[in-house]
Amino acid sequence: MDNHEDDIILSFVTEYFDPHSQLTKEYLLMLNTSRKEVEMNDLKTKRKFLKKTKLDPQTLRVSDFTKGATIVLLSRKLLLVDYADKVTREHLEQNEETVNVLVSPSIHSSIGDILSSIEDQFPLVDIKSVVGNDDDVCVVLSFRGCGSIASVSALVESSPFSHGLLACPNDAEVGKNRLTTATLDNCTCCVIRPHIVKERKVGAVVSDITSRGFNIS
Repeated sequence: MDNHEDDIILSFVTEYFDPHSQLTKEYLLMLNTSRKEVEMNDLKTKRKFLKKTKLDPQTLRVSDFTKGATIVLLSRKLLLVDYADKVTREHLEQNEETVNVLVSPSIHSSIGDILSSIEDQFPLVDIKSVVGNDDDVCVVLSFRGCGSIASVSALVESSPFSHGLLACPNDAEVGKNRLTTATLDNCTCCVIRPHIVKERKVGAVVSDITSRGFNIS
């Protein structure tokens, strides 16, 4: 890449399963976070696999590029296996803290709106509904790439639902070793597909479900 001094280049060892050859191939993927451009080289042949290409903001964000993530680039499903250099590791790991948001029972009916307001800023990685200390039902939302708990706390405090929300660090005992509230009696299963999560529309889906009178266990 022809870069400026202020450009940050994130590099990943990337795997792509070629459906034609039935082989998994390794590439070096380089992302210019300032210009939002990506290019790829074949790690084995050292040849260019993908020339500089602008990210489509409708399908990919810079925040989607994290270790272990699966992204879809130009209809190819790519697995970001590992960091390719020390710079990428240090830059991302300092911004990769996962923060949990505890949702109190009093505002469970607004869980969809709460999800939408936070996932617009930070990627959602997990949702749990667990039994709390007083046998009440608590929902725990986990968000990645938050930089620090302070950034999520500020978002929570400005929310109209702030009275029922609590931001906690991932190492807190929130939701750990708790019984799940999921039931297998008189219920059905709704699977939210990966592209909905990537597009950060989980909150919209949950709002649609609850607006139709369904309870999510």
